[in-house]
Amino acid sequence: MKTYDAGDKVPYGVYFSANPFNLHYISDDEVLPGAQGTTFKRLPTLLIVAAGPAIGGIFVMAFPAIILMAVMVAVWKLGVKTVRSFASKNAHLVQMNWEPNAAYLTGDGKEPEEDAEAIDRDLEDDEVEALEAEVETRREEEEKS
Repeated sequence: MKTYDAGDKVPYGVYFSANPFNLHYISDDEVLPGAQGTTFKRLPTLLIVAAGPAIGGIFVMAFPAIILMAVMVAVWKLGVKTVRSFASKNAHLVQMNWEPNAAYLTGDGKEPEEDAEAIDRDLEDDEVEALEAEVETRREEEEKS
């Protein structure tokens, strides 16, 4: 069988390319389409005429299976899309956020408020005294200069 390259002007017929898979019907001196380096072979007309009923019969026998597969793929994609959408919208509900201040692991769960206020006052007094001391030292430094 003679081979033809993409871009060649060829006579009437059916041309087949294996890589990439292509089947082209060419009428009256057209140019073969395809990328540079693609090779075609001309299929004999008798082969096409003989294979027509066989290809049609295979299609008729396989059509119910093709439809069932298409429906199954569509249902699968819809299910995956629904689950993925639901999971992305509600992912924050199952996310673990560790918050130790919300655990209240101090015994009975009640903090003595008086003690906490006293500690806060003591800290505030210490901070105020430290600031007053710092202000005094800066004033003395400014008076010296």
